Amino acid sequence: IFTMDKVKTIFLGTGWESVETLKALHKSSEFDVVAVITTPDKPVGRKQIMTPSDVKRYAIENNIPVEHTEKQRDRYMQVAETYKPDIVVCKAFGEIVPKEFLDYPKYGCINIHFSILPKYRGAVPIQKAILDGEKETGISIMLMSEELDEGDILDIYTEEIRGNDTNVTLRERLVKKSAEILIPTLLKWINGEIVPTKQDSSVATYCWQKDISKENAEIKWEKYEPDYIERMIRAFLPWPVAWTRLPKSE
Repeated sequence: IFTMDKVKTIFLGTGWESVETLKALHKSSEFDVVAVITTPDKPVGRKQIMTPSDVKRYAIENNIPVEHTEKQRDRYMQVAETYKPDIVVCKAFGEIVPKEFLDYPKYGCINIHFSILPKYRGAVPIQKAILDGEKETGISIMLMSEELDEGDILDIYTEEIRGNDTNVTLRERLVKKSAEILIPTLLKWINGEIVPTKQDSSVATYCWQKDISKENAEIKWEKYEPDYIERMIRAFLPWPVAWTRLPKSE
């Protein structure tokens, strides 16, 4: 019987969404997660207690080596040389990854992005899709490039945006779905069954963290249509939460 060696994988990620993807890779029989790269511990709460990322916590519990590159090009290359990955998988990591690192693994670096690219490249695609009244969004599994979400597409899954979806409910569905579709897509890619599709950058749209700032979450009754206000309430959960000012009483 032909047995394939496990694919040596480095995972890049930070929060709870990333953990679901990491878990799928870690539990699969085809992939061997040899290390994770995640953001350094951060001070949290009033007492400023140094707290590891969700990904770091999961990795430690499962005896996966943890690395912090802190945006240093040399550190990325050290990690690559130490673990010699066949593939790198990234979900909601939050650092720009240097080109040499992207070029290192045989099967490239794969990113999971929650929109139908090239629409909503950037930081807050779920919130922006709800805010704009889109009827559907999705998951793009793509090759990472130096530019923001511009890499070639391996596969796209579409998901309906329901009328009562919030950033929380829609995100939970997409996270769960992405963990299910990732492994089959990666195996097809590794087996040479996928020809990557270039994105048409001329129709790209972008969304930024500032699009969901506290300031932009203020409901202005005289300025906004009721439909838009309703979408604001759904898009701005759990943060920054849509808010308004009470008129001054005469």
